[in-house]
Amino acid sequence: VRALQEKLVAAGVTAPDFVCDKDFGRKTDEAVRAFQEKYGLPVTGKASVDTMAKLDEITQPRQINPEVSKLQNALMDGLGDKISRAGAAGFLKPMLAETTFACVKTGIMADNLGKMDINTEQNKILVTSKNNLTFAAVDAFAAARVNPQERLQEASQLHEQMSQQQQTQQQTQEHERPTPSR
Repeated sequence: VRALQEKLVAAGVTAPDFVCDKDFGRKTDEAVRAFQEKYGLPVTGKASVDTMAKLDEITQPRQINPEVSKLQNALMDGLGDKISRAGAAGFLKPMLAETTFACVKTGIMADNLGKMDINTEQNKILVTSKNNLTFAAVDAFAAARVNPQERLQEASQLHEQMSQQQQTQQQTQEHERPTPSR
């Protein structure tokens, strides 16, 4: 039951107060039903073969961009204990995945990562760049509901797109430079 519960958390379909407690109780039943509905499966509340296959499919590790992985590790070092002390240890993976995505989206990567903190009054995870010119703010409750693997994959794709755009801009600028006359 615990493995099922952990996969439901990873799939982002559990309530913020969900606990992986090895008990197939009301909250686990609700999470299974939410998962089944989200992925178009018959909504029975039972961890059927089809439900487990779909859970395995969407929670299995995928290839993550090395720069995104480096950022996620840096965020783990800076935020992991803070998230645990805030009482959200069971949602560490989805919260870090959402924060990683928000950082990539705003251009914050491991090499320019600044302050990292949690505002428990507003339920926000806050990250700034080293120069404090860029920041990412993540709603902790919303972050707890994301599928970490999917979100990290999205972060990797976004990083690749942004890198390609940056290379294209640099090439365009190089071609537009005037050549010195003789």
